Amino acid sequence: MSKSYLGRWMLIGSALWVLSCPQPIAAQVVPDDTLPVGERSQVSGNPNFQVDGGARRGGNLFHSFSQFSVPTGGSAFFNNATDVQNIFSRVTGGSASNIDGIIRANGTANLFLLNPSGILFGPNASLNIGGSFIATTANSINFADNFQYSATNPQTTSLLTVSVPVGLQMGTNPGRIEVQGNGYNLSGSTQSVTPVIRGNASSRLQVPTRQTLTLLGGDINIQGGMLTAEQGRIELGSARDGIVNLGAGFALSYSRIQGFGDIHLSQRALADASGSPGGSIQVQGNRVLLTDGSLLLIQNQGEQAAGSLQVNATDSLELSGVSPDGQLSGGLNTGTTSSGRGADIVVSTRQLLVQDGAGIINSSYGAGRGGDVTVAATDSIQLIGYSLGNLVTRIAGVTSSSGNGGNITLSTGRLSLLNGALIGTSPLVGSGNAGNLTINATDLVELIGFGSASISNVNSTAAIGGNTGNAGNVTINTSRLVGRDGGTVTALTFGAGRAGSITINATESVEFSGVAQLPLTGIRFPSQVSASAQLLPPTVFYPNTPIPNQPSGNVSIYTGRLSVTDGAKVDVSHEGTGSAGTLQINANSILLDRGGSITAATASGEGGSINLNVRDTILLRNNSPITASAGGTGNGGTIDITAGTLSLLGDTQLSTAASGVGNAGDITVSADAVRLSGGAQLLTSTSSRGQAGNITLNTPNLQLSGRTSGLFAGTTSTGNAGNLTIQPRGDGQAVRVDLQDGAQISASTSSSGRGGQLTITAPESITLTGNGSIISAETSGSGIGGNLTLQTGDLNIQNQAQVTVSSSGRGSAGSLFVDADRIFLDNGGRIRADTSGGGGNISLRSPFIVLRNGSNITTNATGANIPGGNIDIDTRFLVAVPNENSNISANSQDFRGGNVSINAIALYGIQPSSTSTPLSDITATGATSALPGTVDVTTATIDPTSGLVALPADVVDASQLIAQGCPADEGNSFVVTGRGGLPPTPEQQLDDDADWQDRRRLTIPQQTAPQQTTPDSPSDRPFPGTADALIVEATGWQTTATGEVRLVATPADSTVHTALNHSIACEGRD
Repeated sequence: MSKSYLGRWMLIGSALWVLSCPQPIAAQVVPDDTLPVGERSQVSGNPNFQVDGGARRGGNLFHSFSQFSVPTGGSAFFNNATDVQNIFSRVTGGSASNIDGIIRANGTANLFLLNPSGILFGPNASLNIGGSFIATTANSINFADNFQYSATNPQTTSLLTVSVPVGLQMGTNPGRIEVQGNGYNLSGSTQSVTPVIRGNASSRLQVPTRQTLTLLGGDINIQGGMLTAEQGRIELGSARDGIVNLGAGFALSYSRIQGFGDIHLSQRALADASGSPGGSIQVQGNRVLLTDGSLLLIQNQGEQAAGSLQVNATDSLELSGVSPDGQLSGGLNTGTTSSGRGADIVVSTRQLLVQDGAGIINSSYGAGRGGDVTVAATDSIQLIGYSLGNLVTRIAGVTSSSGNGGNITLSTGRLSLLNGALIGTSPLVGSGNAGNLTINATDLVELIGFGSASISNVNSTAAIGGNTGNAGNVTINTSRLVGRDGGTVTALTFGAGRAGSITINATESVEFSGVAQLPLTGIRFPSQVSASAQLLPPTVFYPNTPIPNQPSGNVSIYTGRLSVTDGAKVDVSHEGTGSAGTLQINANSILLDRGGSITAATASGEGGSINLNVRDTILLRNNSPITASAGGTGNGGTIDITAGTLSLLGDTQLSTAASGVGNAGDITVSADAVRLSGGAQLLTSTSSRGQAGNITLNTPNLQLSGRTSGLFAGTTSTGNAGNLTIQPRGDGQAVRVDLQDGAQISASTSSSGRGGQLTITAPESITLTGNGSIISAETSGSGIGGNLTLQTGDLNIQNQAQVTVSSSGRGSAGSLFVDADRIFLDNGGRIRADTSGGGGNISLRSPFIVLRNGSNITTNATGANIPGGNIDIDTRFLVAVPNENSNISANSQDFRGGNVSINAIALYGIQPSSTSTPLSDITATGATSALPGTVDVTTATIDPTSGLVALPADVVDASQLIAQGCPADEGNSFVVTGRGGLPPTPEQQLDDDADWQDRRRLTIPQQTAPQQTTPDSPSDRPFPGTADALIVEATGWQTTATGEVRLVATPADSTVHTALNHSIACEGRD
């Protein structure tokens, strides 16, 4: 490139740079000549311009300028008649208006400033007018009679109008409006919730009380500028291509606008419509940004209701930053300090982003109700973190007096709270109630904390101090709800007010995991869904924190899948004197893993209940409990579970407990299968005066495996153990119970409390295998042991397993009853009611009892004056192998032996003995030979001679019964065949064989003669039947061609023999 060309490009670049730099605009007000002669605007003075003249039409006054700019320290004074209602001033010269001085007018006239090329208000700009002020870069002002006062087509005409303005015609590329300033001077605290104190500003655009301040143009940029409309209305609009309608009070509507521009408030800019009562603010644009702590504010100081704060951003609304002192959140803020209702906040956008401590906040500091907050963001709502001064990013509704807080409703596709942000309602102090919080997110609600520094929270809280107000309710409707690393949904009370309730409808899933831990204090905040009443320690500000005494709220979750993992929790609880709420979960599946929990706890009030209704599987593993507990005078809540499969794996529990005078709650499980393994436990317990709850399992399939795994309804103190029942589900009868590898089912006592009643009804089978596998209602303390009842098809006790109601303490052992189709004990299997405290009875009812390989049935006793227990066996066959040392014993080591009663058809391989031997024995020995018990064995006794009939002494002479004239032909025989076989026992008769019966009617054909058998009439052809025919006695027989004899009535047929009716008359052979 030649040097000449290079030089030219450098000159062009320099020129462009100069043009791009801000240039001072000549400050002047110059009229044009577009109005009728004699009615044109007249301007005098500089820099203080006075505008006279203009075209008057009724209450309207029209001015037209080619330029309109007011210098710093200068002014533009519209010297209108005081009865003028509206001043319409347009700028037609094509240059922007630069205003850094005062605009004044007489009377109460409304002032329109129309300049399509743009309007700039400098930091010293201000207003001194009696009416509303509308600054716009529209092309024209439209009137009700279709007249247009245009700045882009200012034809000279005398046809001006007396009509009212109804719209502003926006062009394709309207000029921008800019307001510069030094930022607001406000004080107050979002954190401690004190009202905003409005200081005096050095400069601002302000209209009189109850008037409207409007900025309508292309892009609008307010850099530290301040807009004030006391008790009035502020309109900020960025629009193009269409008509903006003017309503009553110059309220704008945008139904005929094709597109919108951007609006940006920065450097602590302020739009303030506070007053007595508060006014309204409407912002309409494409992208609306409030940064650096910039604020839209309506604070109601009167008795009447305030207006509303509306932001409509077709693309996005972004709020960020806080006040210079770090105490006041930027963003949208409405409140009431008197009895009037606060202004509602309404946001409509595609995306809402709030960050760096900014917020959308609605407060009540007086008797008036706070306004509602309604946000509709079609795509997403995102709240992130907090400010450098630790002011949390939030959407909040609070009350700190007697007024109730407003409701918050958020509707979006995706809601995200990240790094400590929160959404909530709360009555901090006073008697006002918090509002309700409702979140509707079609796709996702995610609450993500830092994991090490903060929590992200959706909440409604009744807080500390002298507060008596109630928390509101929290409702979340979404597809997925996710809380991680301290993400929480809570409805809390720290004071005398009620906690709210939480309802979650998540069609796909609810997933909570992880904790947040504060680095300096080590305090851990789990991700959670919680409705609770909590105690706070005294502080400098609140030295006498109250004890919560009102009920906490309920938690209801309806979802496809609930996952609670890595220390997260779902709970209802109460640390004060009130009652905890109810926790209801309806889901297709529930997973608790790695310390995740579902809990309901109470200190002294009534405990909360847990109800789980799950279509498929509930899986608890790796120390992930479900618990309902009571710690004081109150009773613990119940746990009620309906599921397809309930599985507990590893060191985890499903439990109710009482540690005070209150009783533990009951546990009821109805499931197609219940499986516990690896140390998992389903239990109710008491460690004080309260009673343990009852456990009821309705299931066809119970599988327990692993040492310490099992079902427990026990007591370790003075309270009684609970009852434990296992039975069919509904009308089902196929119930199978399996215990292996040390698993247990127990309703035992280890102290002075009574043991529980343990009942298992398993029509299919009960199987115990492995050392330590046990079904027990025993006592190891001074309490009386419970009773144990087993009703089953097959009872199998193998490999050191046992069924017991034994006593190893001072308490009496209970009774054990078994009713089974078959009882099989093998390899050290035991049925025990051994006792050191008396009692101990065993009753077995089974057709078949087998003892193998050192298996035992015992009610042995130890201790002074403790006799052996009682054993009652009713069976058909009692079978053992003699040399396997399988025993039945009711021995007493220190006193009298017990009683053994056996009623059986037969005993095989086992027999009564006066002492124990290496063989299979039945014993009831005492401490000495003088203190034996009794062994009563009743078996079947058989007399071989009984039932026999004596034969007559005289034998019949058969020769006298034979006619001597009968021929004795050879080759004939007469055979009698017996059935064979023997009766089951000699005392019984041989049962009849099953008879074959021909169900056809046997009738004789009517009106026919007896038929003779011919080769054409097969002998095996059945007779045709005729209904209602009489049976005719046979009087003869005939022989077929095959030699078969048939009985027939007597016909006139030579082949039929009729000798049946005649006496024997044999003749000798010729």
